[in-house]
Amino acid sequence: MAAFKWGVDFEKTGSLILDLLPQTKNLFVVSGSSRFDRKVKKLAAQALGKLQVPYAIEYLDDLLIEELLLKVARLPENSAILYLTMYHDADGREFVPREIGANISKKANAPTFGMTDTGLGYGIVGGNLFDTVNQGKKYAEIAIKILGGEPLTNLEFMEKGNQFMFDARQLKRWSIDESKLPAGSIVLYREPSLWRDHKWEIIGTFVIILVQALFLIGLIVQHQRRSRAEDESQRLKDELAHFSRVQAMGEIAGSLAHEINQPLSAVRNYAEAGQHFLNNNPEDTGDVIKALAGVVVANRRAEEVVKRIRMALKKESFKQSRLEIEIVMQDVLVFVRRKAEEQNILLKLEIAGGLPPVFGDRIQLQQVIINLIINAIEAIEAIEVVEDRGDGFGEVIVQVRRVESDVVTISVRDSGVGIDEQQSDVLFDAFYTTKPEGVGMGLSISRTIIEEHCGRLWATRNSGKGSTFSFTVPIYEEG
Repeated sequence: MAAFKWGVDFEKTGSLILDLLPQTKNLFVVSGSSRFDRKVKKLAAQALGKLQVPYAIEYLDDLLIEELLLKVARLPENSAILYLTMYHDADGREFVPREIGANISKKANAPTFGMTDTGLGYGIVGGNLFDTVNQGKKYAEIAIKILGGEPLTNLEFMEKGNQFMFDARQLKRWSIDESKLPAGSIVLYREPSLWRDHKWEIIGTFVIILVQALFLIGLIVQHQRRSRAEDESQRLKDELAHFSRVQAMGEIAGSLAHEINQPLSAVRNYAEAGQHFLNNNPEDTGDVIKALAGVVVANRRAEEVVKRIRMALKKESFKQSRLEIEIVMQDVLVFVRRKAEEQNILLKLEIAGGLPPVFGDRIQLQQVIINLIINAIEAIEAIEVVEDRGDGFGEVIVQVRRVESDVVTISVRDSGVGIDEQQSDVLFDAFYTTKPEGVGMGLSISRTIIEEHCGRLWATRNSGKGSTFSFTVPIYEEG
């Protein structure tokens, strides 16, 4: 008669632990105190005793449950646990083995392996497990054959029904590489996989996207070419704007020199005064301290002027930000004030109260305002007959006000020669100029700058003398 054996291959699980965790130094075998627990422990000890492994084996089988959980929580480094069964603890208390296995795994500081598939999902990593479901099916088939009258001697001899089985969540928890698992291993409880669950839907969607992509490639290539062309165009605009800015700063070089010379002269005067005080009365340091303080203040004034000049000449790409228009205008006056004074021209700045901040590029907006003021000064200089200037003074009025709700308007009004109707059509064209030494780029570049700010630049003839150039800048809006 054939024999039916229920068996668990402890040797394979013992070797498996070393394959998956080669640094293992200690294996702790956990079981209970019931008769069945002790029988299983005896079988495990016999099988594990045959192994030639580098780790030490210690059995935890005669402990209270509280002692056991405390023990597994403090295992030495590079340890592993093999959980058998635990129906009773040392005090005789009864337990459900897989629930105890779950508690051990939760508390333990080392991975827990098991002996039956009933422990999967209850904390064990896995092992060469007894496959209860598959083995039950085989026994059921044998029972059916026996009930059908088939002689028992003709039945297939059945021994161990084990299978390498693992819990994917525990493999991940203990950083065990799945590629190290034995061939044919069953891995359960994997995290949901979009590809595995919706493979054909994904393939279909990908095909549709691919077909659409083929039609879009041409548009993408065209867009890239256009984008490169726009970038190059913007680079050239920035180059021209910088060239125009340098040219404008050259025209007011005298004014800039004066703005720097003033604080430098003050530095010299304060320094000479300090020397004088030291030579005449070296014991009285009060006046010397005042002179040195004056040197510091004047030096800071010179540094501020140089800083403003450097910012105006800085070569940067177009970049808009929140700007206080009053500050922008005050910086401009530093550059052009002296040039107006040299020509006996009265330069006025009229700023309406309560103006909101604007959205623009500080350097390029200053460039436009400087260009317009220089043009206004030169228009007054162009009046050849002194009588045409009345009392000998020309006048340039810069007005900043909010005429429309969404923009700030900046106007530069002069008492110069003015413009005629024929000029108004070509005034902002590139290379058009009425100056003998002009290149005709200032107004053209200024218009380009203002249009990039989503504003507009225009000119009108005054009812009396001169003309007015105006432009708009958008108001800054939060968000």
